[in-house]
Amino acid sequence: MCGIAGVVYRDSGVVPDEGALRRMANVLVHRGPDGEGFHSAPGIGLAHRRLAVIDPRGSPQPMTNETGSVHVVFNGEIYDYRELRRELEDRGHHLATKGDTEVLVHLFEDEGPGLLSSLNGMFAFALWDADQRALLLARDRLGIKPLYYALDGEKLLFASEIKAILAFGFPARVNAGALPRHLAYNTLYGEETLFEGVRALLPGHTLLFRPGCCEPEIRRYWDLPRDELGAGLEETDIEEATSRLEDLLSASIRRRLVADVPVGVFLSGGLDSSLLVALAAREAGGPVRTFSIGFPEESGNEFLYSREVARRFGTVHEEILLEEDRFLDALPSLVWHNDEPIKHNNSIPLYFLSRATRGKATVILTGEGSDELFLGYRRYSVGRWQARLSALTRGLLPGGVARSLAALGPRLSRRKWATRLWGKAALEPRLLAATSSAVLDRDLYRRLVRIPGPEELDQPFLSTSFLEGDGDFLRRFSRMDLKAYLVSLLMKQDKMSMAASIESRVPFLDHELVEWAYPLPSSWKLRGGEGKWILKRLARRHLPEEIVKRRKLGFPVPAFEWVTRGAFRERAREILLDRKTLERGIVDPRGLETYLERLDAGVLGRKADATYPLWTLLNLEIWWRTFVDGEGALAGSYLT
Repeated sequence: MCGIAGVVYRDSGVVPDEGALRRMANVLVHRGPDGEGFHSAPGIGLAHRRLAVIDPRGSPQPMTNETGSVHVVFNGEIYDYRELRRELEDRGHHLATKGDTEVLVHLFEDEGPGLLSSLNGMFAFALWDADQRALLLARDRLGIKPLYYALDGEKLLFASEIKAILAFGFPARVNAGALPRHLAYNTLYGEETLFEGVRALLPGHTLLFRPGCCEPEIRRYWDLPRDELGAGLEETDIEEATSRLEDLLSASIRRRLVADVPVGVFLSGGLDSSLLVALAAREAGGPVRTFSIGFPEESGNEFLYSREVARRFGTVHEEILLEEDRFLDALPSLVWHNDEPIKHNNSIPLYFLSRATRGKATVILTGEGSDELFLGYRRYSVGRWQARLSALTRGLLPGGVARSLAALGPRLSRRKWATRLWGKAALEPRLLAATSSAVLDRDLYRRLVRIPGPEELDQPFLSTSFLEGDGDFLRRFSRMDLKAYLVSLLMKQDKMSMAASIESRVPFLDHELVEWAYPLPSSWKLRGGEGKWILKRLARRHLPEEIVKRRKLGFPVPAFEWVTRGAFRERAREILLDRKTLERGIVDPRGLETYLERLDAGVLGRKADATYPLWTLLNLEIWWRTFVDGEGALAGSYLT
């Protein structure tokens, strides 16, 4: 795992500023504390920070071929690199290292951009072809590793993290047009970022830039399979399919255990992480290291379950307890590491868990992707019910009447369940699915935010992802989440683990497993209101029923307790009602006070969901001060 950065000039005569390249690399030191490397030539500059995982004493980057015509900087892991090395040697290539990076150089010599179809892994890389004066940027199929870029009149900048692009001198300006959608979702799905002019390369895409002649050309090289691949399966096939799932997941884990440094598993005691431990213990041939985190509050403590799994499989187990004050103190620094406001409040315990593993394990397996792939979230069963109600409503009533009913319903009822019922009764499926990811509904947005909001909670990327392909509502819902919500989870996982110089690997997102599991019948994933149905069939072969059936938590933060107890709330009030914040014209102070009063009274509910609006507004303001106001240049120092 590493950090990459670089610049390509349109004018081939411009020599990159080596000091600027070093600033880009220095700001990524947490991603690669084990070394640095640079390549600079007229028109091109590459920078690299290395976290040594494979071939730790060799494989320096940037890496080049024998003639020096191809250079690459690479972040990630190629899990099938050993097979690829043998194939390349059979073709006559001489490989000078023992690692995975070098296969990229020689595969490119043979296959050009087509090399991506050969790779099984998580990756973001930049490859410079000096003969063609062309830069190839590529990001892995599911978006496990980040890659950002910015283009101005004279150059293209790219990096693993946005702060490295800013370190080169690119201006940090707010993408004002994206603010309403960010506030609704507490993130931006798709290419846009909160920084004007900075974009994310989408998962499964490449960017080819020939600076002497053309604008950047972005292409999709991989996508989720078409729905018809799941056709023809019968209920009698379920046992064979369960065994096939076990084979694919075991193979994925086996690949991800390959490392020249210690490997462990983040264990919450839930279904996904426990199943990973069970299969990893079988594949590893020795004790597996496991790590868990909890909180003093009972609602945030899963140690009882993680201890049972650790005992059952004989792991070398460690627990970390996180106190409230450490959580609050770390937030500004972790916003700096995240580049953008933090969407998920469990990002902070994830960082502390990652930091606690440093020195004991450098590579960690995690369970991301399982819920989106196997319909594990409760919102899938709720969404299916709402979709049926919506279809009935829209079928019985004229379109205008149905829309009016949906708009007026929330105002006519003070009951939360009725608000949700009426508010979604006439939404078409793509809007219905998009609202599931919103943290500020239309009513709350109007109360808390002064700038105009999106007319519908219908970010274009979400609805586009939902509409792609055929299939039933649940399969399209899964598709949308795999392309949007999951990517935000993966960025949480990457940024927080790399802040502690830890590499995280996600076995459920091996592309061969995803290509097989995604088209499975929805009834094999969600049955009788129970998600992950086929995955639970597999888990019962290895885990006790109490683990298989327990409710999903996943390192839960006791957010409601902390906010209502006052420390977090008062910190948020102090920042959000500060003159500097109010002068931005985003937060409505009266609306915020009313919201806090209703939160205190429990009117909004007593779960973490009720705190999301406060979390969203606070994180946005911390981000603004850190990057745009320039107050956070040294914010990362807290974490060293």
